Amino acid sequence: MTFQSDAYSPALLHFLARGSGEPPLVMLHGWGSAPEVFAGLMAPLSQQRRILAPALPGFAGSPEPDSRWGTRDYAEFLLRWLERQDIERTDLLRHSFGGRAAIAVAADHPERVSSLTLIGSAGLVLPRSLKIWLRGMQARALKALVPLLREGWRQPLSAWRERLGSSDWRAASPTMKGVLSRVISEDLFAEIRRLTQPTLLLWGENDMVVPVAAARKMQSLIAGSRLEILSGAGHYCFLDRPGETLALVWEHLGLKKAW
Repeated sequence: MTFQSDAYSPALLHFLARGSGEPPLVMLHGWGSAPEVFAGLMAPLSQQRRILAPALPGFAGSPEPDSRWGTRDYAEFLLRWLERQDIERTDLLRHSFGGRAAIAVAADHPERVSSLTLIGSAGLVLPRSLKIWLRGMQARALKALVPLLREGWRQPLSAWRERLGSSDWRAASPTMKGVLSRVISEDLFAEIRRLTQPTLLLWGENDMVVPVAAARKMQSLIAGSRLEILSGAGHYCFLDRPGETLALVWEHLGLKKAW
């Protein structure tokens, strides 16, 4: 199978590298974020592990893909990037959007992944609220209508459509808008059910981006997985509760006690 990501060179990817120790731990950020978001976790973990935190194509210094990538494109690109780093097997820690690529790689190439830590991870398509469904219907109707209108009507209606989108959508370039539209509709239910690696699910109690309902569904699908819900935390629960997050990840990775 040919993937759109095949034309994108792994040499273009911006990434952070810290510490030493095997197997390496690869961290992947969420939509609109950057590798630096993991700084608080990288500093202590790098005392015992080699840490690599790449910026996904389209974010934080890594060039955008030249086409509308989906989850599989990001996953296959990640595999090629791991090969470039001479990494045959790794632990994966992923936040939000980054969880999609991690799930696809771990499901299709279990020999490459020792363990998974999924933090507020995307991957399941849950039923939408009536409000979200209506906004989506409006946006799709406007997309179809705008090209049919006279010039004077196109700009205000296009602006209206933009306002119907999420903040991530509004901030994205045309290419990344296409990526976002594609990946959020991809349900990884089957892939999640095939995961066999030791898996830690970390979620913020007040996550409004990927609700706790998604975490509970993932836990039911991944045999032997562990779910920890951090009270009072949001989508970036590892920033809201850094000490608790570090302790849970440390235990999950089986690192030597440092305290």
